[in-house]
This record gives sequence, C-alpha cells and structure tokens, in this order.
Amino acid sequence: RRNVSQWEDWMEPSAELLRCAVDSDIPTLGVCFGHQLLCKAMGGKVERAESRSDLVCELEKTEVGGVDPLFAGIENLRGLFTHQDHVVSVGEDCITIASSQHTPIAAVRVRREKHMIDAYGVQFHPEAYPEMIQRSLEAGYLTKEESICVEGEHDGIKVLANFASVVLSRIKKSHES
Repeated sequence: RRNVSQWEDWMEPSAELLRCAVDSDIPTLGVCFGHQLLCKAMGGKVERAESRSDLVCELEKTEVGGVDPLFAGIENLRGLFTHQDHVVSVGEDCITIASSQHTPIAAVRVRREKHMIDAYGVQFHPEAYPEMIQRSLEAGYLTKEESICVEGEHDGIKVLANFASVVLSRIKKSHES
C-alpha cells in the first residue's frame, strides 16, 4: 500500500509518464493511486485522511460527468472505495466529473483548454469484483472488516467497458484517417 501523500522517489518518473501520456493524447485510466498520481502530476493536491474509507456508495456526476462517455448508460453511478489518500484539489488541466460524500473529487478527466483528453482518474475501484475481493482477503491485502465494508453492487464493470469503448473508438478513428 503506497500513498501519494507519502511521496517516494520512484513516484516522480511515474508522474512524468502520466504527463507524457496526456501530452501524447494516449487514453489513460488511473485507478485509486493512479487517480491520485494523475491529479498530482497535473498540478493537483493529495492529502491523507485520518482514517481509511472502505465502502460502496453512490457518486454524483457533475454536469460534464453526466454526459461523459466514461459514465455512459449509468444512471445512478455506484463505486467501490478503499483508500485513505484523497485528491483535495485539481490543477487547471483537470475537471471533476464525479464526487461522493466522502471524497468530493472522486473522478476527473483531463482537458487542455477546451479540448477533452481521454485521460481519466477514478478514486473508486472499477476492477474490484467479488472474486477479486476474496483473493485480496486471502492474500492479506484486505482485512475481513475491509472486505465486509466493500460488499455490494457497483458499476465498475460498466465503467471499464465504457473506457474500453473510448479506446476502441480512438483506434477506429485512427484507422479511418
């Protein structure tokens, strides 16, 4: 468990890689730590909370998030969270697309001037499905208490499918050019 709020030397080259991906307009999805690192790399700020957040909860999409392809077809967005660091501000190149009660900057998209870049950060874990949670518990990455807190339905699979659609549409456009 690494934390952007507890900066380590290896994180700067990782942040630079994210900045290069954004500058090259390469579709990118940062999850949890990746969300925090992307936001920091783009000029945001990350802070450590006093306690962990382990829960499944509803997110509120911003006006931009309500029409963003990352959340297409998801009426009431729910996410699975397990983290302690929070993005508390974003740089001028990021826009918040979803928030939750416990973390106001729960999802972002990068933009350059008025051009939206297909680079996203989500504080929640769209990749977390019940079998993965069980394996994480067995491997010691989650405690029993944490695993109980993150039980429940969420929209992670749809978010990942939507991101894959974003990537595939970019590939299709590049082949048509």
